[in-house]
Amino acid sequence: MIVKSSIFKTNLPNYKNKRLFLFYGPNSGKVDSFADITKQSIKIINEKISVVNISQEELNQEGLENIFLKYNSLDIFGNSNVLVFSGLDTKLFKGLKENLQNKMLINVFLILKFEQLPKNNEIRLFFEENDNCICVPCYEETSIEKTKIIEEVFKKENIEINDNNIRRLAEKFSGHRHELTTELEKIVVQLKASGKNISELFIQVESLLHTGELDFVFQITSSDKSVVTKAINEMLLSKTNEIKIINLLSSHFIKILNVKSKVLNGANIDQALSSLKPQIFFKYTGQFKEQVNKWKLLEIYEILKQFYFCQSYFIKGSLTAKHRLMFLILKIANK
Repeated sequence: MIVKSSIFKTNLPNYKNKRLFLFYGPNSGKVDSFADITKQSIKIINEKISVVNISQEELNQEGLENIFLKYNSLDIFGNSNVLVFSGLDTKLFKGLKENLQNKMLINVFLILKFEQLPKNNEIRLFFEENDNCICVPCYEETSIEKTKIIEEVFKKENIEINDNNIRRLAEKFSGHRHELTTELEKIVVQLKASGKNISELFIQVESLLHTGELDFVFQITSSDKSVVTKAINEMLLSKTNEIKIINLLSSHFIKILNVKSKVLNGANIDQALSSLKPQIFFKYTGQFKEQVNKWKLLEIYEILKQFYFCQSYFIKGSLTAKHRLMFLILKIANK
């Protein structure tokens, strides 16, 4: 049964008799959050509960059927088990449907967490079509969801913020929950350290939100290979949403295209730069000019087209999407 992420938390008490939960999608922060509140809800309803995180190694060695048999009994303390499978290879879940249909999992709750699951994936189809299962797709936060998260954080920290500044922050923030909460933590630290209110620090807050993104964009497009390598490694280690990476780099190349077109039509490069809204931050101006000179018009069009295709592959849940994006980033880095 598919449940919209916007109503899952509110309706969670209605799922007290459910034992099988699937959370998937590019918004890994939302996936983690929903899995956590589900575990908490199960513990509230069932006093004796043990949470067991199943590793890739355990699943690979024992197999799905043996794991279900192993944990489908009370432990030595009389506790039922919540089995959590997080980001594991979907190939290891072959036969999940048959196992769940043929076995009475009396003492087991199941929580599955994945990033991307194509529409025809066996796991996704089973959870979507079965009324005894809860399936929650986790995409980017909506404006309403971002507003609610901001309100909750500031309320928890006992920091006053008005509706207008909440709206302004929501407009600036990414729709990816991990990034959203990280940026909120930065702001809370700044506000507490300065003793000022959010309105007084808003210009600084905006700077905090965008400096990291700009650094990343100019590192990826740098002519210094060591800088590019470092940026790629950080990207792979971080939980940055791939769609956001595509949007950031696409926006950057659109700016290069706009300036390049004006220069080819006879404009001075400084005049062309000054027409950009927002303008390029002064510390990146020299590097941006080098990129305008380096990239040919047709090459820029081709890069933008490839970013569009990459985004389409991610939206469709293609298993090759990440490889296509990495190939394109490496192509840009080797220019």
